[in-house]
Amino acid sequence: MVRIHRKKSLERIIESSPPFPKPQRNLEQYPTDSKTASEILWTAYMEGDIVNQRVLDLGSGTGRLCIGASLLGAKHSICLDIDGEALNALIRWSKELNTYDIIDAIVGDAINPPLRQNSIDTIIMNPPFGVYRKGTDISFLKSAMKLAKKIYSIHKSIPASEEMILRLAHINNF
Repeated sequence: MVRIHRKKSLERIIESSPPFPKPQRNLEQYPTDSKTASEILWTAYMEGDIVNQRVLDLGSGTGRLCIGASLLGAKHSICLDIDGEALNALIRWSKELNTYDIIDAIVGDAINPPLRQNSIDTIIMNPPFGVYRKGTDISFLKSAMKLAKKIYSIHKSIPASEEMILRLAHINNF
């Protein structure tokens, strides 16, 4: 496996990720753009939250974030998604990139993940924004707070959401 040491290289690889085989609108399946994905991953990497860490991507889709974490030196990447077809695309891509040996793809619900509490070092995720199922992003965030102490998450930038997320973070000591 090749380790990535430049954000631009990471962005180029993320651009090559497979599309969702059958995107489902109710699951808000869309790829995280490569610039945003590389930015959040690079931030976590520079903060020391990727290298030799157990990284989880809740709602991983085809793997942009978890495979990116693997390429940056994660010890183990777990990709959890409710869509088995998206995970199959992720597995094929991880084999192409030689990251398959350190990735586990789990079909499961991110709101009730089949993982032990505090079993993950870092979570990096782009949850559904809750456009079709209001509050889904907050449900993902609550799940993440049970599993890890370091969370990097992308959310819709509106004042009401920001206030709610900050309040939830404060209540849970994040």
